[in-house]
Amino acid sequence: MDKKDQVVLTQIRIKNFKCFADVVVPLRKFTVIYGQNSSGKSTILQALDLVRLACRQLKAKKEPNRYSGVSKPQQVVDLPSIRWYGGFNKVLCLSDRPLELGVTFREE
Repeated sequence: MDKKDQVVLTQIRIKNFKCFADVVVPLRKFTVIYGQNSSGKSTILQALDLVRLACRQLKAKKEPNRYSGVSKPQQVVDLPSIRWYGGFNKVLCLSDRPLELGVTFREE
């Protein structure tokens, strides 16, 4: 893979997931996540994992433009794996708002 073909994850936005009402986490090539116990370190990794699972699900449906963020930036996916995190109602920060996860990429 040429260096010019590389895509780098630059940030994740987490809305209404566990302890985060709305946060943007900037990412670099080397990012260290640290903090006190129960401050949300694992939640950031779980959010990234849910984004990965959502992309995998959409790719399996052979609809590549649906998860590109270009034509349809807000796409709804079914994530049965949310059970791993205690079920949908357990992961919401505020029960009256939807869970939203987003990522930003840049080409290098």
